[in-house]
Parts: sequence; C-alpha cells; structure tokens
Amino acid sequence: MKKALSLILAVIIVISATACGKTTNNGKMTLVIGAETPVSYEVELDEATTEKGLLSVLTTLKEKEGLEYEEAGGFINSVEGIELAEGEYIYIYTSNETDFDVSEYATEMEYEGTRLVSTGVGASEMTLEEGVIVYIGKIKF
Repeated sequence: MKKALSLILAVIIVISATACGKTTNNGKMTLVIGAETPVSYEVELDEATTEKGLLSVLTTLKEKEGLEYEEAGGFINSVEGIELAEGEYIYIYTSNETDFDVSEYATEMEYEGTRLVSTGVGASEMTLEEGVIVYIGKIKF
C-alpha cells in the first residue's frame, strides 16, 4: 500500500512539473526580438534559463547581452528594440503547440519557414525546450 501511494505521488509530481510549462532540458531554443530589424538569440536551456519560463530567458540575456526589458506579474511590457505606439502592445508567438492560444483571438505568423502562433499563457509559464522558437513582437488593438 505504501509503495502504491508513493508511486501515485511520484506520478502526480511529474505531471505537475510538466504542466507548469517550464521544461528543463539541455539544448537550444531561439528567441527573436521583432524590432525594426529583428534580432535573434540562440539560448542554451538549463534549469536557470527555464525556471520562470520566458522571463528566465530574458533575465539570462540581460545578464549576458545587456538586453533590457520590463515585466509585471509574469507579463512582458517592453523589450529593448521594440518601439510601441499608441494602442500597441507586446505580443508573443511560439512554435510550441503546448502554449498555443486556442481562442478565437489567436493570431499566426511565420518566421524563417516555421509557423508561430500567439501564446495562450503568460511569459513566466511558457514551455521552453529544444528547438522552440519564441518571437516577441507587437500588436495593435
């Protein structure tokens, strides 16, 4: 009985960890800052760069590359190089289907032949794993 309970608890922990969206593994992901001239970063994934989803990646790039950004409550408000006009907001696209926005408001774009869909989760909850492309751009409402 004790072994069965331990096994069930272990399964719940694994499911919870993968459901949080902050996948930790080795490999690289691509982050694109959709400025006037887009800037692409290849980011090594490890526990530090995925702990808080995309926010951890941005923190890593701030420390290593000097990239400036602002966030509040897990949502990105500004990123260096992206100029926002009246009614424009930061918008995030991903190649990871786990994080796709599945609502009627989802938008799509293509980056270097890869389909990206607007994310349906906050930046701090994004799933980051080998080969994922995340594009930070802007949208006007």
